[in-house]
Amino acid sequence: MSLKISFNYTDYESNLIDAIIKRRKKLKLTQQNIADMIDAPQSTIARFEAKLVTPRFETVIKICNVLNIPLNIVDNNQYKKMKRIMIIGPSGAGKTELSKKINKITKLPLYHLDNIFWNSDKTHLSHKEFDIKLNEILKEDEWIIDGNYSRTYEMRIEKADTIIFLNYPLEVCLEGVNNRIGKKRNDLPWIEEEFDPDFKAWIINWFEEELPKTKETLNKYKDSKNIIILESRKDADEFLKLMQS
Repeated sequence: MSLKISFNYTDYESNLIDAIIKRRKKLKLTQQNIADMIDAPQSTIARFEAKLVTPRFETVIKICNVLNIPLNIVDNNQYKKMKRIMIIGPSGAGKTELSKKINKITKLPLYHLDNIFWNSDKTHLSHKEFDIKLNEILKEDEWIIDGNYSRTYEMRIEKADTIIFLNYPLEVCLEGVNNRIGKKRNDLPWIEEEFDPDFKAWIINWFEEELPKTKETLNKYKDSKNIIILESRKDADEFLKLMQS
């Protein structure tokens, strides 16, 4: 499995790491022993056991296999508890498509911020008007909110129980935008007829300037919010499978 999801050491993951350490010591194996068994650097095991990083799930599976630890990757109750989901990531990553698929699984009300901000004539709301509408949604008990609008990250994170961040490479996002040109979208009140060069430059600039800020913001809430980081479209597909299992 190639899924790489960061749950920021929820109780489930923390307990798993504790079980791994206990089992390793019981078998009188060192971190280097485990590293040799799974063909990984000893530093990977050290950082994992210190709860400093979340390794790829395939690495966790290898560790559990060599230690003969039954692994239940999915804590199904965790997904059932997700009631206020915030989905963010660069333009072209596929936030809207993912949000629609999660909506189909969870039946939670879905809101696209682009649909709220933009009018069909390509004018948009003022920040004040937009914030009023957004705050009305945030008052609800259940929702999925798709869209960046980093100015509103903090107000949404405060109310969200889960943040899903699509941390995809630039080239994947540029391809994503290019593939949607000429197609009707649920999250935008008009059809994009071309990949505007200015918009492309804006996306590239987002990776240079906004991506570090986004990661910094998420890091602030790593201990208080359920933060799920998906690194590829394959990761997103695997995540959806987990939600349905």
